[in-house]
Parts: sequence; C-alpha cells; structure tokens
Amino acid sequence: MKNESNLSITGTEMKFALGLDLPGGLTMDDVEFEALFYIYSNRTATIPKSGMGRIDENTYVVTLDTARIGGGGRIKCQVRVEIPDANMADGVRTEIIGIETDETVRYGVR
Repeated sequence: MKNESNLSITGTEMKFALGLDLPGGLTMDDVEFEALFYIYSNRTATIPKSGMGRIDENTYVVTLDTARIGGGGRIKCQVRVEIPDANMADGVRTEIIGIETDETVRYGVR
C-alpha cells in the first residue's frame, strides 16, 4: 500500500501482553515458551521468549509486525510452553495454548 508521499506501508506493529496461568506455582520466568502468530494462510511469525520484553515474572510483551503474517483476517496465537514434569521421559511436558487476540488485519495492516 502506498500513501501520498510514496512511503510504503507493509504492516502494523502490534503489541500483545502475554500472561499464562501455569501449574504448581510456576511463573513465566520458570519455563521456556514461544508465541506463534498467524492468520489462516501459510505465513506465520514465531517469537521466542528471548525476543519478548519482560514486564514481570508473569507477563511478557510480544511485538508483532503484521506484515510477517500478511493477508487479512483475525490474528490467532498459539503459545508453546515447556513445563517441567518429572513424569515425562525428558523431564519436560510441552503444552500448546490457543489464544484469540480479537485483533483483525486487512492486507497485512490493522
């Protein structure tokens, strides 16, 4: 999309506060996680914990450039969390948590 000054607009930078209710008194600082954003298309944006801003032990901020997921529609998010679990062979249980962002983009722009 071009505006009158010929600047190219490719996406919108959106910020999401991510907080998870974890078992056993664990905080988000205690576990590894990443957030996968997508619109029903073949493009996704995965943002690891290391690429997020920490607010406190239970809240991280994710910045998403919607140009990375393109298209139009509701933004969906899946968070992959690695939870320590002594009952698992490798000591880690992976959980996938689906989040509805209630944000919609059109042509990759909010």
